[in-house]
Amino acid sequence: MAKSSFIANISHEFRTPLNALLGMAQLLERAELPKQQSDHVKVMLQAGRGLQTLIDDVIALTRDDDGQLEDEDCDPLQAARAVARLLQPRAWEKRLHLTLSAASALPRVAADPRKVRQALLKLTDNAFKFTDRGLVDIRLDVSEDGQGVRFCVSDTGQGVAPNVAHHLFSPFSPGDVSYTRKEQGAGLGLAVAKRVIEQAGGTIGFESKPGEGAQFFFTLPVSGVAPSAAAARSDVESLQTAPGNLSLLFFLRTASVGEALVHLVEPFGNNVARATSIANAVERASKEHFDAIITGAGDADMLAAAPGVKAPLITVLLRGDRAPAATDTVLRWPVEADQFYQALDQVCAPHPALLNENGTEIAAAIDPVAFSTLEKSVGVKTLVEILQCYIVTAEQLTNALSEACSEEKWDDAGRLAHDIVGVAGGLGLMAITQAARNFANAARTGENRHELCNAAQLVVGEHVRARQALIHLYPDVA
Repeated sequence: MAKSSFIANISHEFRTPLNALLGMAQLLERAELPKQQSDHVKVMLQAGRGLQTLIDDVIALTRDDDGQLEDEDCDPLQAARAVARLLQPRAWEKRLHLTLSAASALPRVAADPRKVRQALLKLTDNAFKFTDRGLVDIRLDVSEDGQGVRFCVSDTGQGVAPNVAHHLFSPFSPGDVSYTRKEQGAGLGLAVAKRVIEQAGGTIGFESKPGEGAQFFFTLPVSGVAPSAAAARSDVESLQTAPGNLSLLFFLRTASVGEALVHLVEPFGNNVARATSIANAVERASKEHFDAIITGAGDADMLAAAPGVKAPLITVLLRGDRAPAATDTVLRWPVEADQFYQALDQVCAPHPALLNENGTEIAAAIDPVAFSTLEKSVGVKTLVEILQCYIVTAEQLTNALSEACSEEKWDDAGRLAHDIVGVAGGLGLMAITQAARNFANAARTGENRHELCNAAQLVVGEHVRARQALIHLYPDVA
């Protein structure tokens, strides 16, 4: 009992300040710092993340969790999705393809969801470490005897050398010493995964050929609970990043469906147009360029047959709708973000950056990679607190900017714009950062009053757009 109490207390005492340090360092990394200071911040982040992983692994190995599991029923697909979303930024960073596939009607497993995610995260993160090109695949199947669910992580990396295979799951046995030195690993990840799985009554193992990648897998017993609806309809999904620089036309008669889909793409630098009627949709589609048209089942055939309409069609089917004869892709409502992004990726040709009427590139309201990284570093709760503080600060700065412009205090306005660049740039809010930077440059070069007022209004408008996007992504921010 004394040991368990000590581990619980030291875990909190270590993690709380470390998470705060990592969160603030992450913000500094996104700020406009001189190169030398920026390099120092990167070292801080790398060392802090390594320390965070080491602390978590040591605590996981030393803590006695027998009889302390809060829940022994887990949806395996939901656990795998959570891990895949968490590691998607890692895949983008290394230019790897991350896929998640699952058999239909997967049963639930008798394990704590936290432990399942922890073990799967260790195996998948390990796959990324040893894979420089190709893909990492997470696959879920029912075991051969039907009494368990098998989680398998496959990669196209360098594989496991035969001379290290026998002690791969032993603590502080990282395998390839040269690679571990480069990655600053302590060799605890697989040992933690093994302990977690065996505590849950499962088994763990691996298969590998040097130079041909590896498969790490574990099996957990079935809990006897009926599979969830999400698992029953699951097939294969590939996690997609939000597209950018697309011009999209939406015409969906159910307003809530259309707005939900618009919110999935509008914050990321896409030009969104909404048609008010089928006649308006036909007119705009025949006269303007769109990379894709998103419409309902009852209007897809008419749009496809209209003269001059060349953009590919994505049709959203509601309950009871029949698929139209002429469409490029069909999505059934409700549509998840990954499904929508994948459909756009399939039908839209590569597109140069969108330009506004002044010939400058339209920046996305938020950077999805930056926010995924922040969420991973500090957690959703802390990130929401940071965003709440940001919105209050940004409101004050933009209001002060507008007031300074109305009083023609251009030096004060320029300093306020620099402050906005600092707070917004650190969070990956690209559009308002760009707008504030443009205003600061214009104020410094002495643009005329009319141009400066227009530039200030653009900053305020981008703040409103960023705030709406943040509240949509994180409703607790409101």
